[in-house]
Amino acid sequence: MPTQRRNQRKTKTRARRRVVALLALAAALIVPLGALPLHAGIDEAVAAYERGDFEAAFKEFSRLAKAGDAEGQYSLGLLYAEGQGVKPDLAKAATWYKAAAEQNYPSAQYALGDAYRHGHGVKQDGAEAARWFKAAAEQGYTSAQYRLAVLYAEGDGVPRDETEAAKWFEAAANGGHAEASRQLAQLAKPEAGGAKK
Repeated sequence: MPTQRRNQRKTKTRARRRVVALLALAAALIVPLGALPLHAGIDEAVAAYERGDFEAAFKEFSRLAKAGDAEGQYSLGLLYAEGQGVKPDLAKAATWYKAAAEQNYPSAQYALGDAYRHGHGVKQDGAEAARWFKAAAEQGYTSAQYRLAVLYAEGDGVPRDETEAAKWFEAAANGGHAEASRQLAQLAKPEAGGAKK
């Protein structure tokens, strides 16, 4: 009889250990499943934005941004910049652009470059503008290629360099940027004296 009780206790102990192990496994699986709605959240946020429900878009983009999603961070920056669903705040816009830009999100890099160029929410800084425009331009972001070319053509934030200006105007023109094509043609004319804004 005592042997039978010991065996029953061992069986119960093993069963408890299995239950604990299964619960731990279930908990481990639930955490990643909770992270899955980020992409669904982007779709919901974009849909809210497109139907003009900026408060819902702001709420969803805020959740995504705080979770580290670069698209959510960039989009939240746009909402702050435009005052959609929230009071306009260019400093917060720049903060969120920077968070996404540091994750190599080209739209955010361009927006942050533009913020530095114009002093929107950050101290105006041509070199920082050029840095962020270049980061986006190197990823093929056509508007950034054009803006970087203008900076090189004007010597704004970077040393004036017509060769670099032509390189970036050409890249932007190849990407379909019409003004870049005109500026490239203007640069090629010896009497033109360089690119215009």
